[in-house]
Amino acid sequence: ATNNASLSGSIINLDGGYVGGTNVSVTGSTIGIMNGGGAYASNNASLSGSTINITSGGYVGGYGNTSVTGATINIDGGFVGSFGNTSVTGSTINIMNGGDVVGANVAILGPSPGTGNLNLSNGGYAVAEGGQLTFNLANVTGSGPYGGLLAFGPTSNIIGIVSGNITLDNGAYFEAGDDIKLKLAGADSTVSLSNGSYMLADAITLIPETIFLDFLTRSSGGIMIDGTATTTSAAGGSGFFVGSHQTPATTALGGGLEITYANTVTTVDPCISSPDLCKLSLPTRNPVIDIVEADPCATSPDAAQCKALKSGEEEKKEKDSFGDEANDDGKKDEQSSHKKVAQCGV
Repeated sequence: ATNNASLSGSIINLDGGYVGGTNVSVTGSTIGIMNGGGAYASNNASLSGSTINITSGGYVGGYGNTSVTGATINIDGGFVGSFGNTSVTGSTINIMNGGDVVGANVAILGPSPGTGNLNLSNGGYAVAEGGQLTFNLANVTGSGPYGGLLAFGPTSNIIGIVSGNITLDNGAYFEAGDDIKLKLAGADSTVSLSNGSYMLADAITLIPETIFLDFLTRSSGGIMIDGTATTTSAAGGSGFFVGSHQTPATTALGGGLEITYANTVTTVDPCISSPDLCKLSLPTRNPVIDIVEADPCATSPDAAQCKALKSGEEEKKEKDSFGDEANDDGKKDEQSSHKKVAQCGV
């Protein structure tokens, strides 16, 4: 039988206590879950309020899906997760002091697209285990140490869009088993990586994949590494990496870092990626072979056909010889006639 649990009120505190059931819903203006207290569901769990504090080992979770929605959400040493889809939606979302958000797929969202701020600090992180980690926010700020976003799986991506900036400092990170795909929609949007902070694509299989940075309204710039406008990363330091933190990504073709700007078109030369396609093919010269037919009469002169052919050739020679003699006699007679005519004319 289904055992659903619902808890609502202006102020709700689960301090060491919990509410559980097949599906669990907790709604209030201010919700506090702390000191091991929690909301737990064998299917789906949801929290909705204005200010939500999940602290000191407090947890919200479900075997199905979990959602937490509020204006201000503080996950301070607490846990929000599920074995399915986990979503956290708020104007201000703070994940800090070892707090974590976990799910097969994880979505971190503002109240509307391009709004809301995510702050990751002091080991606070969100992880998609085998699926995708997505976000649509105004700004993402990681102040470390070790706070970040992780998509853990060989086909897992981090896919995000911000209207403002992505700022990672003091070891904060983005790590994806596959690609990192980011869109920056603001006219002044910037990606800033400082003091050992980094983005790493393909952290699982170690086969270089790609970090995509798509500036939707900028025509240039927008990337800072340790305070310098550059895309050059140093092994083990701040910047962009593929496969491992020791392999810097570059903007060269196949280098793992692809940056696009507004009103620009990336042209790929197929002769660079597939040089064999562009090799000149010379026509094949076919040798001329003279076919010489063998003379069968040379090897078998006594054959009936060869004898008949030989007899015919000899008769022809005799006729030709007779014709030549007749011509000679005719010429002689003609000469004699000429002489006689000459004599008669004397």
